[in-house]
Amino acid sequence: MSKVYVGKPRLVEPWSPKAKEPNMLCQKTLYHNCRPYLCFAPTLDGKQYCDKCFKETLTGKDRKPPEAVAIEPLHWTNDKPRKRA
Repeated sequence: MSKVYVGKPRLVEPWSPKAKEPNMLCQKTLYHNCRPYLCFAPTLDGKQYCDKCFKETLTGKDRKPPEAVAIEPLHWTNDKPRKRA
């Protein structure tokens, strides 16, 4: 008997990273009758959520989407006089 260890050859190839495919379907989990399911609506440009689900994540289902608020430009001529105590 020899005392030299001879290992078995590997059966599995070494791990190598693979490029992830872009999302083509919406991955948002929705609930109906207490059961989860995925939306599976088509998405654009590999996004995770469809446009409808993305708006719902921003606002919730009970609110309107936020609108841009017009801000008055700050200038020394627009300052209102301050009341002194």
